[in-house]
Amino acid sequence: MNGAGSQDLTIQLVRSQSSIDATTKLIWEFFDHLRERYSERRDDIDAYIENQDISGQIAAFSTRLGPPAGECLLGLVKEDPMGIVMLKRVDEDLCEMNRLYVRDAARGLGLGRRLVERLLSEAKSQGYTRMRLDAWDRHEEALPLYESCGFEYYSEPGKLAEILESKPVQMRRSL
Repeated sequence: MNGAGSQDLTIQLVRSQSSIDATTKLIWEFFDHLRERYSERRDDIDAYIENQDISGQIAAFSTRLGPPAGECLLGLVKEDPMGIVMLKRVDEDLCEMNRLYVRDAARGLGLGRRLVERLLSEAKSQGYTRMRLDAWDRHEEALPLYESCGFEYYSEPGKLAEILESKPVQMRRSL
């Protein structure tokens, strides 16, 4: 994938069955990636998957991960599905960014940034005024990206902190 130009990167809303299928595959790759990277937190990750009913969310993709409950973006490199990011409604003003993931083969191409920027735009166009996210403390790739996109660190009790033994990094920004 190296050498892909910005014209080779596209972001699309997940609406068709083929894009839902590609996104589903990337969701499970995301969790496999977390299990590998944070092997000492495997139980936390599995608890999160169960507590958040990831299988149920995927089974009811259009109603649980699509509008108006949320939004899902699929990143393509030369038409190949290579990344995802999701938006989840928290309340009428606040949304949450979830599951930003870019396959190893597409890292360094700017796909993650394009996914985040498009999600911020989608959130704003849907009337949200604030976005938050939770991340693992060792997401060396994602944390600087989030900061460069205007997210700031904060800390408050949340669902993820209740599920996990370790406290996640929490970030937020105005839209």
